[in-house]
Amino acid sequence: MDLREPNVLVSENGLEGIIDWEYNASRPAVLALEYPVWLRATGAVDPLHANPDWELWTDSPGASAHLRRYFDHYMRECDVEAWYIFDGGRKLRNAVRWMSKHGQAADPTHWQRMKTWLSWAKAEEV
Repeated sequence: MDLREPNVLVSENGLEGIIDWEYNASRPAVLALEYPVWLRATGAVDPLHANPDWELWTDSPGASAHLRRYFDHYMRECDVEAWYIFDGGRKLRNAVRWMSKHGQAADPTHWQRMKTWLSWAKAEEV
């Protein structure tokens, strides 16, 4: 934990809490609503920050897809508005993740890889 002044929350009553801002982000809901990292394995996009020594990853892309269907069902049941934001942002979140993983436009192969990803995303829709 990063125990520095900006991370210590104090009020007139004393210590209220401690927070580590390292992985904090402010995003639109369409980008922020996401599957838990251990359900993101698709075979096409590896889970972010995957550590092969961890055992919380599902055994296969098929098992992960099966668990995502349960997640989708319960999320929609619990909060329909959040579900529509979540569902509508799938392609955008995948595009952002893909672009951050595969480099910048300065890379001469960048646009060809982007075209390949878009073809894959369109095929995934069907």
